[in-house]
Amino acid sequence: MGRSALPYIDDPLPLLAALRPLGGAVLLHSSDRAHPDGRFEILSAAPERWLTQQGGKTRVHTAESSESSTEAPFALLEGWLADAQVDTEIDPMPFGGGIIGLAGYDLARRLEPLPPRRSPPCDFPDLIAGRYPWAVVNDHHRRESWLLQEPQAAPPPIAAMLAQGLPAVPDLPGPAPHLTPDTNAAAYARAFEQVAEYIRAGDCYQVNLAVRFSGSFAGDALSLYRHLSRRHPAPFAGFLDSPCGSVLSFSPERFLRTDAGWIETCPIKGTRPRSADPELDRRLAQELLSSSKDRAENLMIVDLLRNDLGRSCVPGSIAVPSLFGLESFGSVHHLVSRIRGQLAPGVSPLEAFARAFPGGSITGAPKVRAMQIIDELETDARGPYCGSLFMVDGRGRMDSSITIRTLLAQKDRLYCWGGGGLVADSVCAEEWAEIHHKVGALIGEVAG
Repeated sequence: MGRSALPYIDDPLPLLAALRPLGGAVLLHSSDRAHPDGRFEILSAAPERWLTQQGGKTRVHTAESSESSTEAPFALLEGWLADAQVDTEIDPMPFGGGIIGLAGYDLARRLEPLPPRRSPPCDFPDLIAGRYPWAVVNDHHRRESWLLQEPQAAPPPIAAMLAQGLPAVPDLPGPAPHLTPDTNAAAYARAFEQVAEYIRAGDCYQVNLAVRFSGSFAGDALSLYRHLSRRHPAPFAGFLDSPCGSVLSFSPERFLRTDAGWIETCPIKGTRPRSADPELDRRLAQELLSSSKDRAENLMIVDLLRNDLGRSCVPGSIAVPSLFGLESFGSVHHLVSRIRGQLAPGVSPLEAFARAFPGGSITGAPKVRAMQIIDELETDARGPYCGSLFMVDGRGRMDSSITIRTLLAQKDRLYCWGGGGLVADSVCAEEWAEIHHKVGALIGEVAG
């Protein structure tokens, strides 16, 4: 494993722009540096090979070829990790070469018993993942940057690129694109009432029902990312380029992290806005902490995720070191819990990822039944929304996000999703307004 010091990269976006022509450019962006998980960020490009999985069909791509594969996608990724030459000398770096990818929500069709799709498929892969043998890692706590590469890797001349100076990424000219919901209020009300019927019948306790928004977009996806990342700093943000479109994520939520044989998940349930008035901000945070409804929903998801981790962990090792913890971000307060367990012998990080995917905080409970109801009632596929942007290297270190607050820029269209967890005492008009507020707060004003 090679390790070369670079000049400190305070702003990763100009380097990301320079790497985009190489293909497969990716940034795992800790744009909220005040957050405890905002220390590191990772850039890479030009994967030596990558796979896409869509509609049950898997293809493996290189710069020279594209072939179909009958092997299960996670088995392929496990094989690619086997030759990742990473050693402990790069500690505490979070990634030293391995797999970086995006699992879309509909990858769950390969992992859970879901019915045939009712809504049209999203024209974006259910899974896209590359074998990246080098990465630039920025450590914002130490103000250091490093180029890490496996022995066979031939990364671009990063140091020379930085020495020459990189042009700044321009902010988005004018306002953000205008989006409208692809589901009208009457259709949402019908879906809401059907969820309420299922809850009253005892089929489920909570269902996370989402709506897709869309609009025309002729600009540069990275300029839009620059614009939005300044408004919405987040510890698990990310930008991924692919031939199928660009994914822009501003997620505050970790999905799974593994290290030294342990696995952790950190679900978010419960939100209040921030205020510039310190006293009002304090009251909003206290209101969230004391909300019995938010605490009950958070506890429901903690129980669900304890069960999900139990599929991969040593019996008796699962603990909840933090329950209903308050975490404050740039624009919101969240209730965040932390669940931790010891991976059972022989269970790899990718196996644990597949067994727990998708994250329970964005499905509902019981998980599989909630997903079946989501599939029945949502009129548009979720695509990358509510999936996971993830990385895993040859040391068995994995980290991943839940891709909420996420957009897809595809051809001349921009897509964004918003959702909320429906429970027995939810009110339709309030939930519809909350979805608009969430999307509007992310992208700007929305209509409908």
